[in-house]
Amino acid sequence: MTKGELVEIVGRERYRRECELARADAVRQDYGRDSGEHLADLELPHELEHSIWDDGRDGWPERIALLFAVYDDMPAYGHLMYARDRYSEFAPEDRERWWSAVRARLAGSDAALRQPLQYSLWCDFFEDPDTVEEAWGAVTRPDAAAALLRAVLPVSGPVPYELKSPVYERLLGDPAWHEAIFESLLGSAFDVYGDVDKEAARRTLSRLQLTAGLAHVDDLRAKLV
Repeated sequence: MTKGELVEIVGRERYRRECELARADAVRQDYGRDSGEHLADLELPHELEHSIWDDGRDGWPERIALLFAVYDDMPAYGHLMYARDRYSEFAPEDRERWWSAVRARLAGSDAALRQPLQYSLWCDFFEDPDTVEEAWGAVTRPDAAAALLRAVLPVSGPVPYELKSPVYERLLGDPAWHEAIFESLLGSAFDVYGDVDKEAARRTLSRLQLTAGLAHVDDLRAKLV
């Protein structure tokens, strides 16, 4: 299956319209935490699931490439949720292909591509004990771009604290990273499935140079008691 074939199946005008709606929705910066309705309640990603993932002519590399070709046009979490269902079937080289595509978009300048992937990391991969270690390693490896880490830290609350701690240590020497580390600590302490070592987090928090008046600093200190 090619993207062109998919577009013809659903109709060019409908595809174009839902791409525009998806982009308008995806620039939200709530990382999935907003309880309000999304701007775009899209049906098309769900309708395309089988065409993307269950076409018997293609292997995983082709299907992953097709998913991201469509996602780049129509950046909606509805595409990513079905990818997570297939992830356990990926061979190691397919997983690397997946994470390479994820890293590129998280580190890129397009906020509409970044936000649904942040949400997918947060609720699909970081909250799942079967995938969290592999996912965290894939997006925080030593050569990770600064933009990639800045995208990942705010959604890292569910990651086990012992996995996050080495990344904090890697970044603590540069005060430019301190607010990003603070965001990660905040999620660790307050996310529903957040994972925090209170004593270690208190020590890390005490080392941060934060802007005066930054919101929720006192809330975090109280939570870590």
